[in-house]
Amino acid sequence: MLSKDTTVLTLFSAVLFFLSVNLHAQPKTLKIWEKNEQLPATFEFIELALSKAEEKYGKYVISTVSADSVDQAFELLNTPEALDVIVSGVEAHRETQAYPIYIPLDRGLLGFRVCLIQNGNSEQFNSLSTAIEFQEHNISIFVNSAWPDNHIYRENGFNVEGFKNVPELTNALSKVGNACFSRSLIEIDSDALRFSELDIEPNIAFIYPLADIVYVNKSNKQLQMALEFGLKKAVSDQSFFRLFNKHYEKVLQKHSFYFRKMFLMRNTDISSEALDAINKYGIASFNKQSKIDD
Repeated sequence: MLSKDTTVLTLFSAVLFFLSVNLHAQPKTLKIWEKNEQLPATFEFIELALSKAEEKYGKYVISTVSADSVDQAFELLNTPEALDVIVSGVEAHRETQAYPIYIPLDRGLLGFRVCLIQNGNSEQFNSLSTAIEFQEHNISIFVNSAWPDNHIYRENGFNVEGFKNVPELTNALSKVGNACFSRSLIEIDSDALRFSELDIEPNIAFIYPLADIVYVNKSNKQLQMALEFGLKKAVSDQSFFRLFNKHYEKVLQKHSFYFRKMFLMRNTDISSEALDAINKYGIASFNKQSKIDD
């Protein structure tokens, strides 16, 4: 026969167990930038990470938060409970604003770039081999001013024109022939469909260390731990690479990337941790970098 003290202890333990199971069963909400949710590959990587982490960290349901630009999204990410997750290109100052998870979802394809150009205007790019030749032919690189590419191309000696948004940029590009709209291999096909007045330049390519990573609001350490755990588990069981191949396996071949004239460039605006992650998980490796003028 149980003593009174034993009965009380047993009931107390049962209540604690019930509460822990009940709390674990209640799904938590992950608020992601809506532009990330609109990209199938990005969204599926987040879903994959959450599914791999669910047994240990519980279930999450995903909702979206709107922001007009990446800068505005990061402002929300710096506000407790306003936004939980952004997937964006790695930049040193961004890495200090949030919890970065150093597993590049695109395996570095964000730094594999080709040009969108004015229709029928590829011939002038055929002879270009250096940044100086771009300057001599008065050919500029068009980018969004807020993108990391703005700094990267400038640092590597190219003439760069920055724009506030993509519609403004493509409108300018449709009117001039001596410009290249730099786009990554994960963007180029959808952009070519969106902008029928532009062509994919077939002969040159740029490559530098840059990748999409997950940034988590610093007020949500538990979520950061869950996503990192889930992504590492997906890498370990190979489901990460199967998902990557589902979306990107054929893109390098389709655009004959490795047969193009290659411009190898530096990106000094990422941390050593980010560079190590690209080298570890990416499809290309890069040497340790120093400033161009060192």
